[in-house]
Parts: sequence; structure tokens; C-alpha cells
Amino acid sequence: MNKRYPGRPNYTGPKKGYFLLPYHDTLVTRMTNIFERLDTIDRTKSKKQISWRRHCIVYVQPSKLPLKVLAACTVYWRAYIAWTKALINHRASFVAYMTRHKAGLALRKILKTHDKELTVLLTKYVPDHTWNGKEIEFKE
Repeated sequence: MNKRYPGRPNYTGPKKGYFLLPYHDTLVTRMTNIFERLDTIDRTKSKKQISWRRHCIVYVQPSKLPLKVLAACTVYWRAYIAWTKALINHRASFVAYMTRHKAGLALRKILKTHDKELTVLLTKYVPDHTWNGKEIEFKE
């Protein structure tokens, strides 16, 4: 039974927790789903690297880690979660901005096609307007 090496056959250990070498440049990190990482390795890394990367990943119980490492991982994890939430909010903000932008472009297009009838309406209500078809011309 393999409870320690998620990249090797017959792994039955946890899918989340602390893992050694989940990335080529990260000795230890906390993962929420090591199987997602293994899938990414399988899909994106060269065949030459896949087996060795999978071979080197090790689940480690938190109690086996030095306390300072565990504390630093915890601080990093909290910062990572905050960053992820900020990205989600930023994406939502960007999507809203782009939706507004596209709606604005569509509105301008419609306004151009109805310019004459809108100007007639404006003239009906403000006969002395100074609209020139693009902007108000201000009198001095």
C-alpha cells in the first residue's frame, strides 16, 4: 500500500496536505488536490520529465515539518487565498467593465443611426440648442 508517493502506482494517501517537490522549484507546499497537479504534469510536461517529477513528489505529515516551515506555509497559504479572492473580484470587475464597454459601443452605433430624429426631438424641446451633431457648441 502506497500512502506516501502520489505520483507512483497504488497511492492511497491524502489528496490534500503538504507535499515535497510538487513543482520543480518548490521543496514543500500545501496542496488542495495533488491529483490536479499530477494531471497538469501529465498534460504539460515533456515525456522525459513526467516520470521523474511524479517519482519525486512525496506526501508529508505536518507534524514531520519544522515548525517554522509549517508556520511559513500557513502564512503563505492565507496570502494565496486572499490573492485568489482578489483575482476573482478583479475578473468580475473586468467582465462588468467589458460588458459596459460593449454596451456603450452598441449604444453609440444606435445613436448614430437615429441622430436626425433625436435632433428633431431635441429641437422640439430646446429650439435654441447648440448641438452640432457631435457636441454642444458653447456660446461665449
